[in-house]
Amino acid sequence: MTGQPLPGFRDFFPPEHAALRGIFRAWREASRCAGFTEYEGPELESLELYTEKSGDEIVTQLYHFQDKGEREVALRPEMTPTLARMVVSQHRNYRKPIKWFSIPRLFRYERPQRGRHREHYQWNCDIVGEKSPVAEAELIATLCLGLSLLGLGAGDVIESLDVIHVDRATGAVRSWLFDSTGARAEGVFSA
Repeated sequence: MTGQPLPGFRDFFPPEHAALRGIFRAWREASRCAGFTEYEGPELESLELYTEKSGDEIVTQLYHFQDKGEREVALRPEMTPTLARMVVSQHRNYRKPIKWFSIPRLFRYERPQRGRHREHYQWNCDIVGEKSPVAEAELIATLCLGLSLLGLGAGDVIESLDVIHVDRATGAVRSWLFDSTGARAEGVFSA
């Protein structure tokens, strides 16, 4: 026995685990304050759920295997396909827009490098059934609240805001974001 976790994985000893739980508490509080409801899905899904949209090339980035029932399965690398599967199966039972959030444990078989692990957690907030820029603004506001609850400000993370696809946002959303956070606009809305 080596005493070390597998490459790309980590141990969370009590102090680190307490810090991780503190982050999750802030994410949950921000999500609930914004009207999101928490959901969860299985960590193990049909391999087809991921190859259907992304093609067979995604298989090289997944932890996948054949289970004892001879089904091709994979540890979930992202939450969106699970969310889509869940919404499609029960969409008639929920009023639109659906505002759900999750903090899933995800797995990717990638070369470990600084800041990237094969196992990680991710905060997902999703609005299903709302096409207006208001949904984008709600997501940005929830993100800002989550960062604030962690003691972070716009200057700490503004360079990463474009991953939220705010490049589609209207001028009103842009004005709201920068007026309310005091952030600088350079590079945030570039395509």
